[in-house]
Amino acid sequence: MVESNNRYFDDVRLKAGISLSHARFTLSNFCLNNFGADGQYLADLIDFCVHGNQLQEVLNTIRDEVRSRFPDRVSTLVACVREVNETAAESSAPTATAPAPAARPPPLEPTKRAAQGAPVGSTPAVPARAVVPRGAMLSQPSRGVATDPLWLEGGVSLAQARFALSEFCLDQFGARAQQLMDAIERCADVAALQKVLILIGADVQERHRERLPKLIDCVREINATAD
Repeated sequence: MVESNNRYFDDVRLKAGISLSHARFTLSNFCLNNFGADGQYLADLIDFCVHGNQLQEVLNTIRDEVRSRFPDRVSTLVACVREVNETAAESSAPTATAPAPAARPPPLEPTKRAAQGAPVGSTPAVPARAVVPRGAMLSQPSRGVATDPLWLEGGVSLAQARFALSEFCLDQFGARAQQLMDAIERCADVAALQKVLILIGADVQERHRERLPKLIDCVREINATAD
């Protein structure tokens, strides 16, 4: 049974040229339908993604979460990815150009909610918040502060980390920051926050490399709070 499930994970890979709007809609629906209140954390991250490689990072987290908590839903996730990948042929039609980001609703007015020290408990259901995709968050690659300047130490102040990263997102991404700030507020531990930081780092390195030193300084400041 385990081997059968593992075969599915070879299929949880997004093709180049997929419709990002369709992918975001489909994967967000999967998360909200299968993870309940926990799915909102992942839906926030999905909504931020404007490139296929960013979406793949979040999909990897979804895959690990399904594997650790809901192995019986592997086939459903594979079916969703297959449906998304079928849009690749449409997106690569002769008249098509590089897939454009999906139209978003008018952004919420950026706020300094993180600066107010809003607790993670700002989400409605406390039991759901206690199990924010934790299985996936603990499945981290074997990296560390010594080899990765964007790696958080285990004993950092979670409150300070949420505040600093929210401030960075608000300053650097403007209206696009809202989804990341929502996800940051829902992080119940450093491992969850590291996943959001990986997505932030991927976006900065691909689209705003000149901002990478500032992000590294932000992470260094956070790591200085470690016990």
